[in-house]
Amino acid sequence: MSLIVILSCLAIPLASPTPSLSAPRSSNSKKDDTPRKKIAPAASQIRETSQPQKNENRSEAPVIDLGSSSSRNEPVYITSDKLELDAENRSFVYNGDVKVVQADVTITARQMVGRYGSDNKVETITARKDVVVTKSPDTKATSQLGVYDAKSGIVTLTENPHLFQGGNDLAADKITINLTTNKSSAEGQVRMKVIKPPTGNRDSAQ
Repeated sequence: MSLIVILSCLAIPLASPTPSLSAPRSSNSKKDDTPRKKIAPAASQIRETSQPQKNENRSEAPVIDLGSSSSRNEPVYITSDKLELDAENRSFVYNGDVKVVQADVTITARQMVGRYGSDNKVETITARKDVVVTKSPDTKATSQLGVYDAKSGIVTLTENPHLFQGGNDLAADKITINLTTNKSSAEGQVRMKVIKPPTGNRDSAQ
């Protein structure tokens, strides 16, 4: 009896081969059309969303270069309490304990306002209140207003500017420092104060 039962079970799928195969064909043909119609619009939506992403990449942070030829490839570090960026007018404002460092050049102030061009490179930076410019350990300048021109690499200091260099205190109405050539100049009521006399024997130098 067990043999008969096995044979009868095997005979069940063989008894109706045509109905079992024809039904899935008709159902599968209907299901295949539906997903294909949905795939096409999904792919087009992906192409449309990918295009705006390229436009968003056009707005980049402005690039600051402090002009020193030895530091052009060095990274720039900026810290402040607040930053306001106006991409439409290509300007930015740093407020509160602003500090910009690139290699051996450091500029600090209470506020820095900058403008940059279409290439995202900074053109000018105006520093206000407690401005300090440090170039190498023995060169330091202070003022209440400083304007940096990126094209020339020159910092122009006004409003009680002082330049401390080589142990001397230079004061004037305006002091300019070229960060590229390391040259400085003073204009208007120039005053020099020697804080530290030069070392060495003056008789031997003669």
